[in-house]
Amino acid sequence: MTLKATAIDVRFVSEEDRLALTLRSDDDSLEMHVTRRMTRAVMLAMVELLMRSSREIGAAPAGNRTDVLLFEHMEAAAGWQRVEGSAQPGGLSDASQTATVDIGGVRQTAAGAALLTKTDVTVRDGNMQLHFHDREGARAEIELPRDKAHQFLSILREKSVQAQWDIQELSWMDRRSQVVIPEGVRLS
Repeated sequence: MTLKATAIDVRFVSEEDRLALTLRSDDDSLEMHVTRRMTRAVMLAMVELLMRSSREIGAAPAGNRTDVLLFEHMEAAAGWQRVEGSAQPGGLSDASQTATVDIGGVRQTAAGAALLTKTDVTVRDGNMQLHFHDREGARAEIELPRDKAHQFLSILREKSVQAQWDIQELSWMDRRSQVVIPEGVRLS
């Protein structure tokens, strides 16, 4: 049976050199380990779908599309709230090197970890759907609104940098610290 998750916790496991995703629903959870190669593939698939599913990005000149995606990413980031030391719904927690994407779930404890071998990423009705598989098949799925997909992508990037993984294809995200957005301005 596939877990229909409402939240994802992400942390770096240095002993394994892998990311650990804990997918949570109201009454269950599942932990999956993700390799560097799989993390790169998931992130690139998410970026590709975010770009293809946006009218604003499609209307921009080819050389400016990552800039438009960066602006959308920054606008989505403006609504995020980092909460030190706790995982509150809708927030991120830096305690225990864990970051959380929460869309209304209740924190649960995960049992043994499976190795993520495949992730199907699709966009339907403006939401990004991720289906996580191990060697036995589909294990969990989550649907993220576009802003939460940006949040998850940002968390994956942060954890990749923490792990010292070189994922240069996503270096455009690092430029967000160089852009200052005036108060009250919409970027997309």
